[in-house]
Amino acid sequence: MNKDRNNKNKERRGVEMNKSDSSLMLKKDGNDFQSMLNHRILRIKGLYERINTVEDLINTFVKDAGKSQKTYAMYASAIRHFFSYIGHKHPWQITAGDIERHVKNIVSLNKGFY
Repeated sequence: MNKDRNNKNKERRGVEMNKSDSSLMLKKDGNDFQSMLNHRILRIKGLYERINTVEDLINTFVKDAGKSQKTYAMYASAIRHFFSYIGHKHPWQITAGDIERHVKNIVSLNKGFY
């Protein structure tokens, strides 16, 4: 049922899944535009498939970002604290409301990560 809903949502946005090679194709004219969008959609699809845990998120966006070890440790700690606060939701289930509640909680406690 979930797959059907996802496919209907993709079709509404002008995206369809090519089942033979699992690549995304756009129902748009213009090769340059289509090529650019296909490339970006495939990158997003790759992230969606690769990020399933907090550690996946940290490894993808923080670990190899060229930051010092101390900065990496601080960012990773802040991300883990946030996920603990929101009840270890799946990274793709986080809402703006989750972030707002976390920030308000930190401010109310007058607490930082320094």
